Amino acid sequence: MTLTDLAIRKTAPPPKGRLELWDDKPKGLVLRITSTGVRSWSVFYRHGGINRRLTLGRYKPEESKAKGLTLGEARDRARKVLRQIDDGVDPQAEKVQAREVAKAAAQRQGATFAVLAARWLASTSAAEWRPKTRAEFTRIVNRELVPVLGDLQPEAVTKAHIRALYDRLAERSESVAKHTLAVLRLLYLWASEEDHVDAVPVFPRRGTQSNRRDRVLSEDELRAVWAALATTKKDAAGTERPLLGPLGEAFRLLLLTGQRRGEVLSMRWSDVTEEREGTAVAVWWTIPAERHKGGRAHRVPLTQPAVDALARLHRTRENEWVFPSPKGTGRRAERARREGQEPPMPASPFIANPQKAASELWTLAGLKGSAHLHDLRRTVATNLARLGVARLVIGRVLGHSDNDVTGRYDVFAYDREKRAALMKWADELERITSTSHKAKATKKVLPWTG
Repeated sequence: MTLTDLAIRKTAPPPKGRLELWDDKPKGLVLRITSTGVRSWSVFYRHGGINRRLTLGRYKPEESKAKGLTLGEARDRARKVLRQIDDGVDPQAEKVQAREVAKAAAQRQGATFAVLAARWLASTSAAEWRPKTRAEFTRIVNRELVPVLGDLQPEAVTKAHIRALYDRLAERSESVAKHTLAVLRLLYLWASEEDHVDAVPVFPRRGTQSNRRDRVLSEDELRAVWAALATTKKDAAGTERPLLGPLGEAFRLLLLTGQRRGEVLSMRWSDVTEEREGTAVAVWWTIPAERHKGGRAHRVPLTQPAVDALARLHRTRENEWVFPSPKGTGRRAERARREGQEPPMPASPFIANPQKAASELWTLAGLKGSAHLHDLRRTVATNLARLGVARLVIGRVLGHSDNDVTGRYDVFAYDREKRAALMKWADELERITSTSHKAKATKKVLPWTG
């Protein structure tokens, strides 16, 4: 039908729902009337095989000064839209895009770097991070980035700002400086993808140079470390106790299993199980996916020396964690008790920072300033290779991700190969650290009484 202004004004609203009056000049133009009396123009069209509707605006009668489109203006607007469609343009998509651009511009206006960082930490991208990653990124943003850059506009952050930030942090720790710049890069990549910024700042070359460590302990150093782990001291009752306490056993496990520091320290007693393999009983430690860097469960075979280390700790088991964080100890706890208050709870249920004990270990072994705990993992990997263990098996022992095409299809556990490799390493470590240099058999694994 051909609409007229008089016909439109005389059409009463429907009692419920909506009424549509179609015009044929041009075809596709429609006036929609709701039950509340609202009249609005739309144009229906087909693009890419999909039916679409584009709202043009409210209806207004001829000679009216109200906002909206008269019948003639709506027809002109509809013809323009239909010409765009003939040219291959989708006006609805353009409208949505313009709306998103306007929304992004509104978000950018007046937003400081602190606001941008808070949006990143609350974004859907951040929701996919592992809990440990989220905690680390949040700490770096709130402690290192926002105090320095927080009041600046995101696009006002310059190369000079970033260079000064890195240099200041590097005075404290080059590792902290590099990690902070890495997080800052990720933040700006996200901001650019989500249209929160139009330009990403230029980053200085600082922090991009590779400082990969290649420190591997020699046999003499291994003997010194092993002897240091056995160092004892007398307590108040005159009883000989390990100088490094339970962390001495943690360091032994690092050297016997080749696993990461955080994975060893966050071990639970329930993670250690025994399984019958033929006529023998094997002990396994399963690192849960949420505590493994690769985000998947990782099974580690425990050789007899590793089982012995756990057995020594198990005698005084009082917690679900193998290396529980000391509760109610230290000066703050003692002061709280004197003041009649509850001692502060530890930030982590297990020992999260072993650096003081590690420093004491290196001092006892004569390696202070030259060794890190991660060097133990590298030492295990290097010696496994020296003993003839295939690199694929070494990677499985260490829990590395195998991301090539074959690795994505190969889901074999390599349990037997991993156990054989760590037994071979346990024998070699016994040979190296034994004062008589005669290795004892370590292939028999006693049942685990967990």
